[in-house]
Amino acid sequence: MSASQSWWQLVQEALQQQNWPVAEGALRRLLQESPDHLELLDLLGYALLMQGCFAESEAQLRKAMARSAQSFWTPHKLGDALRGQQRMQEAVECYEQALSWGSDSPLTVRNLLQVLDGLSTERALCRLAGLADEGGSTWQEGAIEAALQSPSPRLAFSLCQLGCGDGDVRAKAYMQALSELDLVSLQALLKGGDDSFSRALQQRLRSLIGPVFSTVESSGPREVLP
Repeated sequence: MSASQSWWQLVQEALQQQNWPVAEGALRRLLQESPDHLELLDLLGYALLMQGCFAESEAQLRKAMARSAQSFWTPHKLGDALRGQQRMQEAVECYEQALSWGSDSPLTVRNLLQVLDGLSTERALCRLAGLADEGGSTWQEGAIEAALQSPSPRLAFSLCQLGCGDGDVRAKAYMQALSELDLVSLQALLKGGDDSFSRALQQRLRSLIGPVFSTVESSGPREVLP
């Protein structure tokens, strides 16, 4: 086994064990011989990212991008490095680039919506609607994670309106409607839920405020809270 092969084996073992400092050292050794190697630059950027060295991670990932990186993970990780430096609009652009390069990872959608939510919840809601229109198999998984971690219930509301059946998301939307005593919005949400939590809540509301709740049901739903 050559010296390069030995170093590469060490890189693979360190990455598998999440031993980021060892991975970093071995990658730097390999880059001494191949300073323009795209995969090595990308992996070094990742190892630095996982150690919280965001500025240096950015530098290595930008080198990989300049050498015609093709994997959507490169702009995704660059977005993470920029996010770590609180450069949120630049991070948004990188996550969008990852999506345009075909990212099928829920993490890209989650991170994009989280950053947008921090900048402006309205922007996050607009992008969520766009993701739903674009379709795909993983956008909702990422959006669910973003909604559950958001300090605002508005992403959860929007996901429910888009037909999300996740019980935790629906519970977050319900709790907001209950806290504001907005029975119209609550009833509209409950009609879209077929999980045990939704059914139990509906029964509980009928037992507590039956006449009022029945009136709301019969009057038909209005627009759900934004």
